[in-house]
Amino acid sequence: MRRKSKEFRSWLERTLREYQQVLRLMDWKISVEIVPAKEIGKCFGRTVIWETLKQAAVAICDPGTFEPGPEKASFDPEVTLVHELLHVQFGLRSTGKLQFEQAIDSVAKGIVELRGGRRRK
Repeated sequence: MRRKSKEFRSWLERTLREYQQVLRLMDWKISVEIVPAKEIGKCFGRTVIWETLKQAAVAICDPGTFEPGPEKASFDPEVTLVHELLHVQFGLRSTGKLQFEQAIDSVAKGIVELRGGRRRK
């Protein structure tokens, strides 16, 4: 399990840097952490943004602790990461509104699909 977690962390760091370039966020200092599903709640990820400092902290659900249910039907860490990075791109105004969340999710899925999906292997 530890090796899987280490591989996931490595993949997540590489993928973060890749999508920072794609989304033109290279001037931001963005960290990413893996957190247990119970700490995230009903979401797959969360982001804290400090716009004036151009810094953000992204938390992604640990796939090893994810349990599908009615509110968490499918979990794709790559889509979740891109979704959270789009919040950084759009700023604090992009959080908390259902329609905006749905739009960001659709855009995140489209970006990942256009780039060929998850490349964890």
